[in-house]
Amino acid sequence: MRVGLRVFGPIRRTAARTAGLEHGQVARAEELVQDAWLRWDKADRDAVAEPGAYLAKLTDNKGRVANFKNTIIIMTSNTGADIIQRNFKELNEYNHDEVVDRTRDEVVERLKQHMRPEFLNRIDEIVMFQPLKRREIRRIVDIQFRQIQQRLREAGISLEATDEVLDFLGQEGFDPQFGARPLKRVLQRLVLNELSKEILSGRVSKDAVVEAVLEDGQIHFVNVELPLV
Repeated sequence: MRVGLRVFGPIRRTAARTAGLEHGQVARAEELVQDAWLRWDKADRDAVAEPGAYLAKLTDNKGRVANFKNTIIIMTSNTGADIIQRNFKELNEYNHDEVVDRTRDEVVERLKQHMRPEFLNRIDEIVMFQPLKRREIRRIVDIQFRQIQQRLREAGISLEATDEVLDFLGQEGFDPQFGARPLKRVLQRLVLNELSKEILSGRVSKDAVVEAVLEDGQIHFVNVELPLV
């Protein structure tokens, strides 16, 4: 594994972060690299890395060398995040492909300004964040609602919801800029918080099946009896 120490920071902090150690465990990080060889790779430095970069072997506490032969390495970067955020403000169902293609071109150009071409050429694929569409958010609603049902079932509460409620949650949780992140907050606020209030007030009994229904643009909870199968 090649570690650019000038790029990633001083060796003590780099080793700790690379090995996945928690803050403060620097001594352990030093043990990981003290038996490894560090050498100046002038050819690699001149071609790719920043001045002061080294090559390093990463070993565990038993001296076993990490083997990256059959490993897929995924690197993430916030480079171009401002471009994505700015362009996606105008994103809708009709101009989705055009905005995404234009944004990707701009982000790649920004990458070329911040990273050397020799480094970019060694990357197999550059994947830009893709905004979720409404139909994808709706499928995520189904998944997360099932998780809520499982959690409530463990607490002795059976919760069902109409398709109108799930569609409504998808609309409220949809944000092309932030993806599915707002959805979790929407489910917490409109489902879990409101259901807790209804149960504590006594308007809904947790000993019977609870159904979420949509009335006048708001989610309400009622006790229902499911038909016997």
